[in-house]
Amino acid sequence: MSDFKTVIEGTRASNNLPSGVNWNFYNSYPKFKKAVSSRQNHVLKLISSLLKNQKIPGNIRGKDADHQFELVEEGNDTILDRVTHNIDTLNGSFKNVGISVTPKAFASESTDNTQAANKKRILVHGRNIERPQIKFKIKVDNRPVPFKPLLTSKPNSKVPLDLCLETNEDGIMFYKHPYQLELEEFKVPVEHLKVSTAIKPASLEDTKFVEVYTEEQLNLMVSDLLTVKELAIDLEAHSYRTYQGFTCLMQISTRNADYIIDTLHLRDKLHVLNEIFTNPAVVKVFHGADSDIPWLQRDLGLYIVNMFDTYQAAKILNFSRKGLEFLLKHYCNVDADKKFQLYDWRTRPLSTEAIYYARCDTHYLLYVYDMIKKDLMAMSTNQCNYIELVFQRSTDVCKLRYEVNILGDDSHLSMYKRSKKMFDIQQMYALKHIYAWRDKLARELDESPGYILPNHMLLKISEMLPKESHGILACCSPVPPLVRQCLHEIHYIVKKAREQTFENAEKLNEDKSFSQDVIKHIDVDMISLHDYSKSKEAVGDSLPTLLNDLNKLDDEIEIVYFTPQEITIFQVLSDIF
Repeated sequence: MSDFKTVIEGTRASNNLPSGVNWNFYNSYPKFKKAVSSRQNHVLKLISSLLKNQKIPGNIRGKDADHQFELVEEGNDTILDRVTHNIDTLNGSFKNVGISVTPKAFASESTDNTQAANKKRILVHGRNIERPQIKFKIKVDNRPVPFKPLLTSKPNSKVPLDLCLETNEDGIMFYKHPYQLELEEFKVPVEHLKVSTAIKPASLEDTKFVEVYTEEQLNLMVSDLLTVKELAIDLEAHSYRTYQGFTCLMQISTRNADYIIDTLHLRDKLHVLNEIFTNPAVVKVFHGADSDIPWLQRDLGLYIVNMFDTYQAAKILNFSRKGLEFLLKHYCNVDADKKFQLYDWRTRPLSTEAIYYARCDTHYLLYVYDMIKKDLMAMSTNQCNYIELVFQRSTDVCKLRYEVNILGDDSHLSMYKRSKKMFDIQQMYALKHIYAWRDKLARELDESPGYILPNHMLLKISEMLPKESHGILACCSPVPPLVRQCLHEIHYIVKKAREQTFENAEKLNEDKSFSQDVIKHIDVDMISLHDYSKSKEAVGDSLPTLLNDLNKLDDEIEIVYFTPQEITIFQVLSDIF
C-alpha cells in the first residue's frame, strides 16, 4: 500500500509541474533547468534498470521522447501480460505453456502472515475457476450481428416494446433503445432537485446485509426496494476470459441495507428489477456509469431511468480527481481499498474481504449523493441549476446503447495508428489478417482478443514478419497458450504477407486512411508505385502517356528555349547535386 501511495504522490507532483507557456518561462532559469535535467536522468536510469530486469530490449536513455514513451508503453504491456499469465497459471487455467512460476510465495501460510502476503493471496483467490458462461441458460452469442434487447416486457413504458423495432437504410431490422422516448421526456422530480439533510450511513457492522443467490431471495429484495425512493448501484464485471465480457456481481444499497446480488446464478432472473430501475420516481445513484449502463443491457436486460452519476457531478465541480476513492475520502473520510482491482469476480464463494470491498462501493454512495448535491447547489445560479445539469448529463449516459463489436476491413487501423509505427504493404497485410484471425478465434472460444494474442505481440509479429515458426514464438514473451496451439495458422498468414508486392496490393492502397504511412519493407526491392519492370504481366504499350496523343501533346506542352549560359548553369548544378 505504501508503494501505491508513493506512485500517487509522484503522479500528483508531476501534474503540478508547469506546462505550455509556463514551462518555457520556468525552463529559462538555469537552476530550474538543471534540477529538472537531473531528476529526468535519475528517472530514466530507474526505468532502464526495470526494463533490463524484465529483459525488455531497447535503450530508453538513447532515444527521443516519442520513442521513450513507446518503449515504456511496450514494457508496461509486457509486464502486465506476464502478471496475467502467472495468475492464470496459478489459477489452473492452463498449464505447461512455456513459463514456470514458483508456487513458494503462494504456499500455505501461517496465521501470522504479513499484510503483503495477504495481498498476494487476493490475486490468486479464484483457483481452478470453472468458466461461468458454460452454465448460462441463454448461451453467449458472439456473432457479428446487431444486438437484440433481452427485454420480454417493458415496465413504466410510454411506447410498447414492439414499436422499438426499426429498419435501417439497408433493410436490416434492428432495435433502437427501448427507453429512448421515456428518457427524452424524463423530467427530474422536484424533490430530487432539493437539498435535504445529509444522512450519515451506519457502520458496515451495524447495517443490514443480504446476499442474494436464489430467486426467492431476489423476490424478497425486490419487495424491500419497492418501498424506497433512492438506490445506490454498482457492478463488478469480468472481461479477460470472455469475448464480450459479463457482469459477475451487482451491489445495491439503500439507506438501511446493503445487497450483494450474484448476477452469474441469477443472470436470467434479474429482469424483474426493471420495475424499479425504470421508475422515474426513484433516483438511482451510480459513479461512472458509462460502462455499467451497457453491461446492464447486454447481460441482464436492465435499463435505467432517473440516474444521478456522481462522476458527472465531480466533473462539474472540477475536482482534481474524480474517482470514487477520492469522493469517499473527501466526503466520508473513508480510505478505499483498491487492492481488489485485480480480483477475479468469477470466484465463488466470494471471500470476506471481497464482499467488504464490494459493499463499500455503494454503502457510502447515498451520503456522497447528499453532500455533492449541497456543493452543486452552492455554486448554482438563477440561470443554471447544477443539480439539474447533473441529472441531464446522467440521462444522456442512460441513453447509451450496447452494440456488438462488428469487425470491418479497417478495424485494425485504430490499433495501428495508436502504435505510431510505419508499416509497408507486407506488414500491413499481416496486421490485418492476424487481427481478423484473432477476432474470429476469440468469438468461437468466447475469449478476449487480448487473451488470444495481446496487441503489442500482434504488432511485433506484423513488424518482424519472422520466416520461421520459432521466430513467431520469439516475438511473444510469455507465449500465449492459443498462439502455441495455432502457430501454423499464424505462420501461414505471415508467409502470405511476405509474398505481397506493390503490384498485387491495389485493394490495400484503396484505403486512404493509412496509405500515406505505408513504406517499403527492407526485404522488398526498392521499386516505385509506377515501376512495372518487375511485373509478371507484360505491360507493353498499354500504359497511357502524353505521346499517345500528339494533338494533346501540342495543346498541353509549352516549349521553352534556354540560352547557352543557362544551360551551363544547369549542368553545374546537376554535378553538385
